[in-house]
Amino acid sequence: MFRTLLCALIICALVPTAALGQEGGEALEEKGAKEMAFGQLSEKQQKLVVGMLKKLFKEGKVKAQESIREDGSFVPYGYVSNHQGEGQFLHINPEQKMQAEVAAHAVQKTIITNALRGNLAASGLFMTMALPEGVKEKTQKQLKESIKGDRGIDDVRFLMVELQHLGGLGLLMSVPYWQNSEDEWVFGEPVSQQIKPELQMAVKQMMRKAAQQQSNG
Repeated sequence: MFRTLLCALIICALVPTAALGQEGGEALEEKGAKEMAFGQLSEKQQKLVVGMLKKLFKEGKVKAQESIREDGSFVPYGYVSNHQGEGQFLHINPEQKMQAEVAAHAVQKTIITNALRGNLAASGLFMTMALPEGVKEKTQKQLKESIKGDRGIDDVRFLMVELQHLGGLGLLMSVPYWQNSEDEWVFGEPVSQQIKPELQMAVKQMMRKAAQQQSNG
């Protein structure tokens, strides 16, 4: 079932990107993905990548906020950008009933698979949860300032978005949200913190493993 779900995500969510590869650009895209994963971003490129990731966050969070206003939460989903800057959603099949953690893992696997294929350069994983462990003290302070009223940081939920770029940059965006006295969902200001470039690390590891297997074979 897990393998079937991943295939459905790859085929249905990334059809436009895959079509570009089938028309002759796949080898070039794979070469670009390898160079990007094993390269090093200049200071200027880092600024451009940060801007790209924040744009990805801004575009992808619209759906998240709509889902929260309707149901208070949602099944984790992805929003990715290919090398041409085109954004696309990665959705879990609604007929597949699974826990949020399993759904998030499935989306992550799909993101890595398509990065290896040269189909994407950046990704965003959108989830809702209580404040997770590992959030920096500075980030927690900023989040507390973003929460209005007499609520504490443990009394609200969070829209958490893990943003990754294949070039080697990761950002975690945290948005507190809660219900006011009129049962309307209210969102605080987003707070960002830099995290490990997990996408780049995963792609490099898998490329190295594949190269080693090829040389041994």
